[in-house]
Amino acid sequence: MKIRWDKPNYLPNDVGIVQITDKDMNLDDKKIDSFDIHVWSDTDHTGIQLAVSETNNHSGIFESKVFFTTKEESEGTVLLVEDAVYAEHKSNVNSSRIINESKTNNDIQTEEIKIPFGETVSLDNLKITFYDIEDSRCPSDVTCIWEGKVSAMIRVSNSTLDIGGPQPIGFVQKSFPPYLITLKDIQPYPVSTEKPDYVATLEITKPEPRPTDFRETNEENGLVITIIQSLGAGLIVLFIIIFAIKKRKK
Repeated sequence: MKIRWDKPNYLPNDVGIVQITDKDMNLDDKKIDSFDIHVWSDTDHTGIQLAVSETNNHSGIFESKVFFTTKEESEGTVLLVEDAVYAEHKSNVNSSRIINESKTNNDIQTEEIKIPFGETVSLDNLKITFYDIEDSRCPSDVTCIWEGKVSAMIRVSNSTLDIGGPQPIGFVQKSFPPYLITLKDIQPYPVSTEKPDYVATLEITKPEPRPTDFRETNEENGLVITIIQSLGAGLIVLFIIIFAIKKRKK
Protein backbone atom coordinates (compact mmCIF):
# COMPACT_ATOMS: atom_id res chain seq x y z
CA MET A 1 0.00 0.00 0.00
CA LYS A 2 1.34 3.42 -0.97
CA ILE A 3 0.09 6.95 -0.47
CA ARG A 4 1.63 10.04 -2.06
CA TRP A 5 1.07 13.63 -3.22
CA ASP A 6 1.85 14.53 -6.83
CA LYS A 7 4.26 17.34 -5.79
CA PRO A 8 6.71 17.85 -2.90
CA ASN A 9 5.73 21.55 -2.68
CA TYR A 10 2.55 23.53 -3.41
CA LEU A 11 1.60 27.19 -3.46
CA PRO A 12 -1.05 28.29 -0.92
CA ASN A 13 -3.86 28.40 -3.52
CA ASP A 14 -2.66 25.42 -5.55
CA VAL A 15 -4.47 22.16 -6.41
CA GLY A 16 -2.96 18.94 -5.10
CA ILE A 17 -3.57 15.37 -6.26
CA VAL A 18 -3.35 12.62 -3.66
CA GLN A 19 -2.88 9.06 -4.92
CA ILE A 20 -3.47 5.78 -3.08
CA THR A 21 -2.19 2.45 -4.40
CA ASP A 22 -4.06 -0.34 -2.61
CA LYS A 23 -4.98 -3.49 -4.53
CA ASP A 24 -7.14 -4.68 -1.61
CA MET A 25 -9.53 -1.78 -2.21
CA ASN A 26 -10.24 -2.98 -5.76
CA LEU A 27 -13.38 -4.74 -4.57
CA ASP A 28 -15.13 -5.19 -7.91
CA ASP A 29 -13.33 -5.56 -11.25
CA LYS A 30 -16.51 -4.63 -13.08
CA LYS A 31 -16.81 -1.12 -11.69
CA ILE A 32 -14.74 1.80 -10.42
CA ASP A 33 -14.40 1.56 -6.65
CA SER A 34 -14.04 4.51 -4.28
CA PHE A 35 -13.55 5.18 -0.58
CA ASP A 36 -12.77 8.06 1.81
CA ILE A 37 -9.40 9.06 3.24
CA HIS A 38 -8.48 11.64 5.87
CA VAL A 39 -6.75 14.79 4.59
CA TRP A 40 -5.71 17.60 6.91
CA SER A 41 -3.20 20.44 7.38
CA ASP A 42 -1.13 21.95 10.17
CA THR A 43 -3.75 24.74 10.28
CA ASP A 44 -6.82 22.47 10.26
CA HIS A 45 -6.18 19.21 12.13
CA THR A 46 -9.78 18.04 11.62
CA GLY A 47 -9.44 18.46 7.86
CA ILE A 48 -11.75 16.72 5.40
CA GLN A 49 -12.89 13.24 4.42
CA LEU A 50 -11.82 13.05 0.79
CA ALA A 51 -13.39 10.56 -1.63
CA VAL A 52 -10.77 8.92 -3.87
CA SER A 53 -11.83 7.01 -6.98
CA GLU A 54 -10.14 4.21 -8.90
CA THR A 55 -8.42 5.25 -12.12
CA ASN A 56 -10.01 2.29 -13.96
CA ASN A 57 -12.06 -0.84 -13.13
CA HIS A 58 -9.19 -2.93 -11.82
CA SER A 59 -6.14 -0.64 -11.36
CA GLY A 60 -6.13 -0.57 -7.55
CA ILE A 61 -4.92 3.05 -7.90
CA PHE A 62 -7.17 5.75 -6.46
CA GLU A 63 -6.88 9.52 -6.89
CA SER A 64 -8.61 12.77 -6.00
CA LYS A 65 -7.94 16.51 -6.12
CA VAL A 66 -7.64 18.82 -3.10
CA PHE A 67 -8.12 22.57 -3.53
CA PHE A 68 -5.93 24.55 -1.11
CA THR A 69 -6.96 27.88 0.40
CA THR A 70 -5.62 30.30 2.99
CA LYS A 71 -8.92 32.11 3.61
CA GLU A 72 -11.90 29.74 3.37
CA GLU A 73 -12.89 27.03 5.84
CA SER A 74 -12.20 23.39 4.99
CA GLU A 75 -15.20 21.76 3.34
CA GLY A 76 -15.79 19.19 0.62
CA THR A 77 -12.57 19.11 -1.42
CA VAL A 78 -11.33 22.50 -0.11
CA LEU A 79 -8.63 22.47 2.59
CA LEU A 80 -7.40 25.41 4.68
CA VAL A 81 -3.57 25.35 4.65
CA GLU A 82 -0.49 27.17 5.89
CA ASP A 83 2.78 25.14 6.03
CA ALA A 84 1.99 21.47 5.32
CA VAL A 85 -0.72 19.06 4.16
CA TYR A 86 -1.21 15.41 5.10
CA ALA A 87 -3.12 12.42 3.72
CA GLU A 88 -3.80 9.20 5.65
CA HIS A 89 -5.07 5.76 4.67
CA LYS A 90 -4.89 2.67 6.87
CA SER A 91 -2.54 4.40 9.35
CA ASN A 92 -0.13 5.34 6.55
CA VAL A 93 0.56 9.07 6.23
CA ASN A 94 2.24 11.16 3.55
CA SER A 95 2.82 14.90 3.59
CA SER A 96 3.73 17.78 1.30
CA ARG A 97 4.90 21.34 1.90
CA ILE A 98 3.09 24.62 1.32
CA ILE A 99 5.53 27.36 0.26
CA ASN A 100 5.12 31.13 0.21
CA GLU A 101 3.81 32.62 -3.05
CA SER A 102 6.87 34.89 -3.28
CA LYS A 103 9.06 31.78 -3.65
CA THR A 104 9.32 29.26 -6.44
CA ASN A 105 10.49 25.65 -6.30
CA ASN A 106 13.97 26.95 -7.20
CA ASP A 107 13.99 28.89 -3.91
CA ILE A 108 13.50 25.69 -1.88
CA GLN A 109 16.34 23.28 -1.22
CA THR A 110 15.17 19.76 -0.33
CA GLU A 111 17.44 16.94 0.75
CA GLU A 112 16.44 13.39 1.65
CA ILE A 113 18.54 11.52 4.20
CA LYS A 114 18.34 7.95 5.49
CA ILE A 115 19.30 7.18 9.09
CA PRO A 116 19.82 3.57 10.25
CA PHE A 117 18.52 2.75 13.71
CA GLY A 118 20.87 3.93 16.46
CA GLU A 119 22.92 6.24 14.25
CA THR A 120 23.43 10.00 13.97
CA VAL A 121 23.87 12.13 10.86
CA SER A 122 25.07 15.74 10.65
CA LEU A 123 23.64 18.37 8.33
CA ASP A 124 25.03 21.90 8.44
CA ASN A 125 24.76 22.79 12.16
CA LEU A 126 22.21 20.05 12.96
CA LYS A 127 22.67 16.60 14.45
CA ILE A 128 19.83 14.13 13.85
CA THR A 129 19.67 10.81 15.74
CA PHE A 130 17.31 7.85 15.21
CA TYR A 131 17.52 6.44 18.75
CA ASP A 132 14.39 4.31 19.30
CA ILE A 133 11.18 3.08 17.66
CA GLU A 134 7.60 2.18 18.56
CA ASP A 135 6.28 -0.27 15.95
CA SER A 136 2.91 -1.96 16.46
CA ARG A 137 2.27 -2.54 12.73
CA CYS A 138 0.82 -5.91 11.88
CA PRO A 139 3.59 -8.13 10.42
CA SER A 140 3.17 -8.67 6.70
CA ASP A 141 2.93 -12.47 7.15
CA VAL A 142 0.23 -12.30 9.85
CA THR A 143 -3.49 -11.50 9.70
CA CYS A 144 -4.44 -8.90 12.33
CA ILE A 145 -7.64 -7.14 13.39
CA TRP A 146 -5.77 -3.81 13.71
CA GLU A 147 -3.06 -2.65 11.32
CA GLY A 148 -1.14 -0.84 14.05
CA LYS A 149 1.12 2.18 13.69
CA VAL A 150 4.77 3.17 13.82
CA SER A 151 6.69 6.11 15.31
CA ALA A 152 10.42 6.81 15.20
CA MET A 153 12.20 8.40 18.14
CA ILE A 154 14.15 11.21 16.49
CA ARG A 155 16.42 13.65 18.31
CA VAL A 156 17.40 16.90 16.60
CA SER A 157 19.94 19.26 18.11
CA ASN A 158 22.11 22.27 17.37
CA SER A 159 24.28 24.52 19.54
CA THR A 160 21.29 25.94 21.45
CA LEU A 161 18.43 23.42 21.22
CA ASP A 162 17.95 19.68 21.77
CA ILE A 163 14.53 18.10 21.07
CA GLY A 164 13.68 14.40 20.99
CA GLY A 165 10.55 12.27 21.04
CA PRO A 166 8.25 10.00 19.04
CA GLN A 167 7.42 11.11 15.50
CA PRO A 168 4.80 9.39 13.31
CA ILE A 169 5.27 9.27 9.55
CA GLY A 170 4.40 12.69 8.15
CA PHE A 171 5.45 14.58 11.30
CA VAL A 172 7.13 17.94 10.59
CA GLN A 173 9.69 19.34 13.03
CA LYS A 174 9.58 23.17 12.86
CA SER A 175 11.68 24.10 15.90
CA PHE A 176 14.94 24.59 13.96
CA PRO A 177 14.29 27.42 11.47
CA PRO A 178 14.91 27.79 8.59
CA TYR A 179 14.85 23.98 8.44
CA LEU A 180 11.68 21.89 8.16
CA ILE A 181 12.34 18.22 8.97
CA THR A 182 9.72 15.72 7.82
CA LEU A 183 9.70 12.02 8.68
CA LYS A 184 8.78 10.46 5.31
CA ASP A 185 9.08 6.71 5.93
CA ILE A 186 10.28 3.92 8.22
CA GLN A 187 11.39 0.68 6.60
CA PRO A 188 11.29 -2.28 6.48
CA TYR A 189 7.73 -3.38 7.20
CA PRO A 190 7.83 -5.91 10.08
CA VAL A 191 7.81 -9.68 9.55
CA SER A 192 6.99 -12.01 12.44
CA THR A 193 10.07 -14.22 11.92
CA GLU A 194 12.68 -11.45 11.66
CA LYS A 195 13.95 -8.52 13.68
CA PRO A 196 13.95 -5.54 11.27
CA ASP A 197 17.02 -3.37 10.68
CA TYR A 198 15.06 -0.14 10.69
CA VAL A 199 15.95 2.85 8.54
CA ALA A 200 14.19 6.22 8.88
CA THR A 201 13.87 8.46 5.82
CA LEU A 202 13.69 12.19 6.51
CA GLU A 203 13.20 15.14 4.17
CA ILE A 204 15.06 18.33 5.09
CA THR A 205 13.71 21.51 3.53
CA LYS A 206 15.23 24.97 3.76
CA PRO A 207 15.14 28.19 1.69
CA GLU A 208 17.97 28.82 -0.75
CA PRO A 209 20.09 31.94 -0.05
CA ARG A 210 18.59 34.88 -1.88
CA PRO A 211 20.67 35.72 -4.99
CA THR A 212 19.55 39.35 -4.80
CA ASP A 213 21.42 40.15 -1.59
CA PHE A 214 24.55 41.45 -3.33
CA ARG A 215 22.55 43.52 -5.75
CA GLU A 216 20.54 45.02 -2.93
CA THR A 217 23.78 45.80 -1.09
CA ASN A 218 25.17 47.51 -4.18
CA GLU A 219 21.97 49.50 -4.54
CA GLU A 220 22.26 50.64 -0.93
CA ASN A 221 25.92 51.58 -1.44
CA GLY A 222 24.99 53.48 -4.59
CA LEU A 223 22.37 55.43 -2.65
CA VAL A 224 24.93 56.39 0.00
CA ILE A 225 27.40 57.52 -2.67
CA THR A 226 24.68 59.60 -4.37
CA ILE A 227 23.86 61.33 -1.07
CA ILE A 228 27.52 62.09 -0.40
CA GLN A 229 27.97 63.46 -3.91
CA SER A 230 24.88 65.65 -3.49
CA LEU A 231 26.17 66.98 -0.18
CA GLY A 232 29.56 67.70 -1.74
CA ALA A 233 27.98 69.68 -4.58
CA GLY A 234 25.86 71.61 -2.08
CA LEU A 235 28.89 72.56 0.01
CA ILE A 236 30.72 73.83 -3.07
CA VAL A 237 27.75 76.04 -4.03
CA LEU A 238 27.53 77.34 -0.45
CA PHE A 239 31.25 78.17 -0.45
CA ILE A 240 30.88 80.10 -3.75
CA ILE A 241 27.94 82.13 -2.34
CA ILE A 242 29.85 83.02 0.86
CA PHE A 243 32.90 84.02 -1.15
CA ALA A 244 30.79 86.25 -3.43
CA ILE A 245 29.13 87.98 -0.44
CA LYS A 246 32.48 88.70 1.23
CA LYS A 247 33.91 90.08 -2.01
CA ARG A 248 30.91 92.40 -2.49
CA LYS A 249 31.35 93.83 1.05
CA LYS A 250 34.92 94.76 0.26
